[in-house]
Amino acid sequence: MTFFNKESIPIIILARGGSKRIPRKNICVLDGKPLIHHSIDAILKATLPVHIYISTDCPNIAQSCSSFPSLSIVSRPPSLASDSSSSEDALLHALKSISVNSSLSDWFLLVSACSPLLSTTTIDQVLLMLPTIPIDIECIMTVTETREDLWSLSSDGTLVRLFPNAPRQQQLRSSLFIENSALYALRTKAFIAAPYIHKLKSMPLVISSEESLDINEPSDLHLAQFLLNKRSTSI
Repeated sequence: MTFFNKESIPIIILARGGSKRIPRKNICVLDGKPLIHHSIDAILKATLPVHIYISTDCPNIAQSCSSFPSLSIVSRPPSLASDSSSSEDALLHALKSISVNSSLSDWFLLVSACSPLLSTTTIDQVLLMLPTIPIDIECIMTVTETREDLWSLSSDGTLVRLFPNAPRQQQLRSSLFIENSALYALRTKAFIAAPYIHKLKSMPLVISSEESLDINEPSDLHLAQFLLNKRSTSI
């Protein structure tokens, strides 16, 4: 393996066509362009050379993305694009497809198709970190910090405080971190051996709740448009 894949870093975007809550979610229009294009645009502005691989089962998504430079389409079989299919299985398929034509690099990135506010600054930060990451670290994941007081539901239907000894004052609680799925950097050999992200030894990269916005519901699109409008007027 080499750190660079033909002098570029592979970045995989998983984009299946079968979204239920928002039909055709990955190519629904947000701020005048398909949702997935926001992620692609942010990646292509990165300082280091990258190559994007779109893993999709949907011809419309493939066609929407095919005109971008430094981008290849990985045709995902329907068996890896159902509601019950795992992201890890789709990633393994993508890596196998990539390895047919080029050697795999030490690291690859997984970027969400549904995080339209993920910034090039964050992508650059991760890319520039990779050569200096300790050898025992296998994953960098973006997370969102919280000091919320979290409760779970017990078998009898009553609430149970997850951290019963935590202070009631928010400012005195230890930080917790929410996996937001916006971006992962994965050590290739470790991921293939695992092959589950949650089994890898991971370090966090904290990003804001605004940047980590994940589009799952129609209301998320309205919030994303509001935040994009706000961002454009502040420039």
